[in-house]
This record gives sequence, C-alpha cells and structure tokens, in this order.
Amino acid sequence: MAKILFVDDEPDIGLLVTKILEDFGHDIKWVSSAKECFEVLDVYKPDLVIMDIFMPGPNGIEAAKEIKAQHPEMPVLMFSIMYITEDINEAMQVSGADDFLGKPFERKELLERVEKLLHS
Repeated sequence: MAKILFVDDEPDIGLLVTKILEDFGHDIKWVSSAKECFEVLDVYKPDLVIMDIFMPGPNGIEAAKEIKAQHPEMPVLMFSIMYITEDINEAMQVSGADDFLGKPFERKELLERVEKLLHS
C-alpha cells in the first residue's frame, strides 16, 4: 500500500480517482488546490503525487515544479484534459513531472501509471 496525494479541484474526478486507488489498496489523501497540497505534503509524506494542471491559484505546473525542487525523489504524475502534444511536453519539461495522464482516462491506465511510478 502506497500513500498517494491527489490534487484536483473537480469533485467528481476527486471522488472517482480516490475510489479507484483505494479499491486497489492505496492510502489516498485528496486535496483541491496547490495551496492545500503544500499544507499537507510534509505531514502526509506521500509516495506519489498526482497533480491536475488546471486549478485556481498556483496551477499544477507551478506546484509540481515546487514539489520536485523540494523533493526531487518524489514521483509526480501530471493529470489533465490537455491533449496538444507540444503543450504536454512543455508542461512536463517546466514542471519536472515524471509522467502524464490525460482526462478522460481508463481505470487500467491510471493503475498502470501509478504502479510504474511507485516501483521505478
């Protein structure tokens, strides 16, 4: 069982991802903003952070960049509806994130990416 911090401001997505990952045996902490993420990051000590890109306040790219600066060993999975390859590549490069998953997503793909990042 891994500890996963999930950051997304959409309640429907938050509930769905939380359920999928809990059903797979993980301990999930879901927060709805980058600000909340930073409030719990060092207390919760996640094994993985899943971060939505588009959120009010600091966006996911800025937040992931800060997480990677403070905790370079912590894997970050960017999560977004973004589909333009150039934009995805730029977001990954700027943020330092380890992987990207587009919305909508398949349950199997989410679980595969999470397991890959947890075991790499």
